[in-house]
Amino acid sequence: MMLQRWVCHECEKGWLLIQEDAEGKDIHCPFCGSCDEYVEEVAEQNPDIDFHEEMGCLWPDYNAFDKLAYKLSHGKITQEQACDYLNARLRGEMPEMP
Repeated sequence: MMLQRWVCHECEKGWLLIQEDAEGKDIHCPFCGSCDEYVEEVAEQNPDIDFHEEMGCLWPDYNAFDKLAYKLSHGKITQEQACDYLNARLRGEMPEMP
């Protein structure tokens, strides 16, 4: 797995994607939801360095928060449902995904 760094020129934030997950897909900003015309890949991982082993638990995997962001950005849940879920997680609870 290789990492790519992406930036959004609308909200000026950046994030990491796994190259294989980005290939052939329309990439949207996970922060503001902007589409392809505002987001671009700006850097890639050196293929000679194995960051996966070095980063351990910091390696970017798909998790509950990614799933929540996907559901929210695609209108499958409301902003209120997402906030309730996040607040419960911040309190240390493990609620069901809305």
